[in-house]
Amino acid sequence: MKKIISVEIIYNSADLVPPYTHSFHIKTYNEDNYLNVKLNLKYLEREELTEEEILAEGFTLNDDFSWEGSLDKVWKQRIEKQAETAQINTQSDISGEELAVKIFTEDTSVYGVPKDIQSWTYLMQELVQAVYEVSGKELPLKIRYRKVEPGKKSYKIDIQPYFKNLSIEAFKETPGQTGKHSIPLNWGELRKLMERIYINDMYPEHASAKDPVKEGSYIDPGDGLWYRFNNAIKSPS
Repeated sequence: MKKIISVEIIYNSADLVPPYTHSFHIKTYNEDNYLNVKLNLKYLEREELTEEEILAEGFTLNDDFSWEGSLDKVWKQRIEKQAETAQINTQSDISGEELAVKIFTEDTSVYGVPKDIQSWTYLMQELVQAVYEVSGKELPLKIRYRKVEPGKKSYKIDIQPYFKNLSIEAFKETPGQTGKHSIPLNWGELRKLMERIYINDMYPEHASAKDPVKEGSYIDPGDGLWYRFNNAIKSPS
């Protein structure tokens, strides 16, 4: 494929109900040393809901979000690689499809549904998170793990991914060792780890904001609460 000029991702949350139903329209433009991004998030089909119903789900009355700016050149490389190897089903009607893409090169364009939906969905999710970090809409994700053993000995692992430049800081602390020790972790390993964490059922009503002291294994998946395994976090049944 010739030089990639621009990529668009159009996404609709077909499996969600209002007030969660939403769409993303993301346009990326390759510049010399960075990726220019335009992102629009729009919540849909809220007309039939009352204000009380929307607020009760933790939303506001205007959750739409728009942003335009630049991301690190690593994102330019990531988008180019994804687009260069993309296989697109250029069917004429994409209505009802959850995700579609447009890829523009120097002299042509292609529009349709990617055959590898999963990898494009991952790309979109991580790109959205990068925009949220850079724009300040959300703080960077932080995952924490604790294992408390008899005598209140505590094993600690802290993982700080930065979607804005696809980098990771990971550290562990173990009893008998002094200070934190770096853990080598690449982006592919992080993705698999997050899949293992977020596939579980989580029960915030059984979680705690206090640091764990009772024996057991705990995880904070990024919301600041500690979930004890087999209590506040369980494998899906």
